[in-house]
Amino acid sequence: MRLVLLAACLVALGIGTAAPVEPEEKVSDGVVRIGLIVDMSGPYSYLAGEGSVTAARMAVEDFGGTVLGKPIEVVYTDHRNKPVIAAAQARTKVMGSGLRTKVWGQGYTL
Repeated sequence: MRLVLLAACLVALGIGTAAPVEPEEKVSDGVVRIGLIVDMSGPYSYLAGEGSVTAARMAVEDFGGTVLGKPIEVVYTDHRNKPVIAAAQARTKVMGSGLRTKVWGQGYTL
């Protein structure tokens, strides 16, 4: 009796009878983008400037340059150690380029 009741519940919920669903596309525009907002020309450029961009590119290369069969692209912009510029760039350049996740590190003014 319990088995019949369980089967009826599963059918009512549609479990086991639904057609397979194609997974949602997790990659925007076919490219995985890693965004960096770094100080390329301000007082902390020696800490979080070109070296951070180079390190991110090296990590992408070490990883194989692809994820889920899609190429990885490093996107960066210079905040010049000014919070207003960093916030504006986060809203427009970084978020507008299809990034879904942002990671902040040292030297950021946000």
